[in-house]
Amino acid sequence: MLDKLQEPIIATFAMVTWAIWKQRNNKLWNSCNLPASDTVYTAMNELYEWIAVKSRRKPDDGKSPNRTECVLWHPPPESFVKCNIDAAFPNGADVTGLEMVLRDDSGGFIGCRSSVYYGKLLVKEGEAMVLVEAINWVRNMGYQKVVFELDSKSVVDAVGRTGEDLSEFASIIARCKLLMTDKPEHTVRFVRRIANELSHTFS
Repeated sequence: MLDKLQEPIIATFAMVTWAIWKQRNNKLWNSCNLPASDTVYTAMNELYEWIAVKSRRKPDDGKSPNRTECVLWHPPPESFVKCNIDAAFPNGADVTGLEMVLRDDSGGFIGCRSSVYYGKLLVKEGEAMVLVEAINWVRNMGYQKVVFELDSKSVVDAVGRTGEDLSEFASIIARCKLLMTDKPEHTVRFVRRIANELSHTFS
């Protein structure tokens, strides 16, 4: 299995396996029986911290003194949550993976979600579809102040643009705008791929 999986998936697999092993020992030796959700939380939080440290250690290319600072994940404003989202397009399959990770204003892991859209979508349509799913997800959980981050500039630009368009992409964007009509503190931002790396580990 490890020979076939991509590196981000292997990292997720390794971290979750480690968390299960640690919790197994905790239960055996300390009679501490935590919920499975806590074990997943520990794994994802450790993985996020590992990715952040790895990003900081990447050498500067000399083009910008603040290059590392620009690409690292940053927490949202106080009392906000941040949802990093991404779409995955498996080779040879007419499906799109919809991946999202939610964290609070201190960087703490709140939850993650992964679902599948069945049907052929263009890349920008898939990126727009995952935004629809993410808005519905946080809406159902009752969050009012949300920053959505994704590495698709075409989607971010389209959300902030007005005009008539009859394309499939435009219709998905229209759904995003409609969902945010009564949520003035929902914002959509572009972020470089490396800063969106945690959501890619689920892709």
